[in-house]
Amino acid sequence: MTINGLQSTAQLQIQLTQKLGELDSVDKEEIQSKFQKNAPHPTQSPWDYVFSQRKSYWVIVTLKDGVQIAGLYSSNSFASSAPSPEQIYLEQSWKLNDSEGFEREHNQTDGVIIISSEISHIELFKHV
Repeated sequence: MTINGLQSTAQLQIQLTQKLGELDSVDKEEIQSKFQKNAPHPTQSPWDYVFSQRKSYWVIVTLKDGVQIAGLYSSNSFASSAPSPEQIYLEQSWKLNDSEGFEREHNQTDGVIIISSEISHIELFKHV
């Protein structure tokens, strides 16, 4: 599709693939390398990229005021995606110990929703 005289990334990739068929392997590798370095990523934000993978993580969310919220992001959790404002629902809320380790799940909670306007940063730890 052409928008305002500009071609979509998909169209450019098709044209590049067709042209690459006409080149020898050394030229192909050089052109592909340059294209991959300069092509825009199809996902618009790191938030959307990470959470669209649907992996499970132990999460520590640090709020702008320094408060930390810990929990489990897994199959029953949810993160919004563009164009909606960034929000995250952690299906389990956890207490951190003095070493910022996950000590225990909070009692009688069904998780926590955190709004991005309050978030400073998020740490993700592999959930095995």
